Amino acid sequence: MTEGSPDKSDFDLKRLVHELQVHQIELELQNEELAQTRDELESVLTEFMDLYEFAPFGYFNISREGKILRVNLRGTTLLNQNRSSLVGRKFANFLNLDQQTLLNQKISDSFEGILGESTEVLILPSKVPPFFAEITINASADGEECRLVLVDITKRKTAEIALEKLNNDLELLVHQRTDELKTANVSLRMALMAKDEFLAAVSHELRTPLTGILGLSEIMQMNYENNLSTKQLSTLNNIEKNGLRLLEVINNMIDYTMLQSGSISTSVQPCSIDVLCSHAIKQIQPEIDFKEQTVQYKTDSPDLVLNLDEKHIHQVLLCLLSNANKFTPVGGHFGIEVLGSIPGDKFRLTVWDNGIGIDAIDLKRLFTPFVQVDAKLSREYEGAGLGLAVVDRLVDLLGGTIDATSEIGKGSRFAIELPRGPK
Repeated sequence: MTEGSPDKSDFDLKRLVHELQVHQIELELQNEELAQTRDELESVLTEFMDLYEFAPFGYFNISREGKILRVNLRGTTLLNQNRSSLVGRKFANFLNLDQQTLLNQKISDSFEGILGESTEVLILPSKVPPFFAEITINASADGEECRLVLVDITKRKTAEIALEKLNNDLELLVHQRTDELKTANVSLRMALMAKDEFLAAVSHELRTPLTGILGLSEIMQMNYENNLSTKQLSTLNNIEKNGLRLLEVINNMIDYTMLQSGSISTSVQPCSIDVLCSHAIKQIQPEIDFKEQTVQYKTDSPDLVLNLDEKHIHQVLLCLLSNANKFTPVGGHFGIEVLGSIPGDKFRLTVWDNGIGIDAIDLKRLFTPFVQVDAKLSREYEGAGLGLAVVDRLVDLLGGTIDATSEIGKGSRFAIELPRGPK
């Protein structure tokens, strides 16, 4: 080796020192990373402990024997005990005897790998009122202990109990009201039956003497017309006129009570619609002539013959025509329209007039018995309010429908749709 040339051992020593310096720098960097990781872990642990301690639920770690191993702050608050007095104590001690067995079974099931379901229990904490709670138990991952979650559900349970009581009270009230309504319905049915029986009895008792009075009045007018003064004849005419009006009311009352009781039957026979309508018009012709009215009859089927209940259809037509005559002024006009065939294998009879008309509000109660649109004591038009009620029920009995339309001052239309009858 020449003088001034580097020694190999010196070179190796320098390289070793450099490597040691590099390694030292790496260790310092690793220490900084470890310190940073430790700080992060401590921060996460602190956050976790905050979440654990101040959670809204009680968390308990329970041993196989059912003893409390650890508990969070919320758990100590719920059981009104400090942590030291709870650890080592059996959680079942805070339950009723009948629920302690259930809890022990759930703890055993959790260690057997059975997933726990929420269970409602009554917690008996120390020196504070009991409260309702929901508990869930599941074993830890290592299988050495189980975790019990305790949730206070007192508010919810109290609301459920109050709601259940309210439902029970409401159900009881419904039963009571139902019984009261049944009793009231029985009383009402009895009252209606008594009313119908009374109306039928009174009507029959009135009709018998009234028929005699009308008969005598007619005989006197026929046999003694030349021997009676004008005043006497006028009196007999008034007797007959008012008697016939009263007889109409009585007949309507009898018909209505019979319809209500279901004692009216139907009788079907071949019937000429043209003859039926013409006969009904002819029957009220004297009243038409007296008020100088015009009657129109229009049909698209003048030869129409159907198997129908002629008697009851005639009664319906006569009532509607009488009403048209009554509510149409002197010199006015009314009439009948017939459509022999409409959809549904039916035909339509329409009685119309250009009379006083009916308000739309009053149309809703038009077919109500004993109700008249003009209910003033001094009303101009007479009647007991039974005619249209009888018509409505007769049409229903015949399997048809009736529809009324009207306008004040312009008149009314009553359209009846009836089956064309059996073939």
